[in-house]
Amino acid sequence: MCRAWRESRRAERDARHPVDHKLEVDAVVRELHQVDLIKLPDAIELVIVTPEKQLLREKAVEVQMPGENGYLGILPGHAPLMTELGIGELSYHDKGGKESTHIAIVRGFAEVLGDRVTVLAETAERAEEIDLQRAKDALARAEKRLASNDPNIDWDRANIALQRALIRIQVATKRRSALVAGS
Repeated sequence: MCRAWRESRRAERDARHPVDHKLEVDAVVRELHQVDLIKLPDAIELVIVTPEKQLLREKAVEVQMPGENGYLGILPGHAPLMTELGIGELSYHDKGGKESTHIAIVRGFAEVLGDRVTVLAETAERAEEIDLQRAKDALARAEKRLASNDPNIDWDRANIALQRALIRIQVATKRRSALVAGS
């Protein structure tokens, strides 16, 4: 009985005061555009910090970074979030749209706000800072450690060393190939 009564009252009200919801929505959108409430930043301030130093502070229009469960793409006006970082390559495009330096990131956290991305990384290295031969030697050591049948091996630590060496080689090799292509 209550439900039928409510529906009849609603029908009577709607008959007395017809409402065009589309017109209401259009009016709200027009008002928002007039007041410029829908305005996104044109760039993101990218800050990368390690325990030793601040590695980078630049304006960017796009950031790609390695999340724990896959890569994240960040644009200006992105919804705020906190995320754990994995091992991978961070890249970004500067305000001119040019792809900038690639950075090897090894674990950490990132805070994303609409106009800023702050990366707190355990280690972060620019491509030009990576010694390619040292990275290759570290890769060989990690592979050897994982291939051994030593029951006392710390598998997690050995796997992280392998991933770190691989990403360092990848980042350093990209830079060297870009230098050769640019020559």
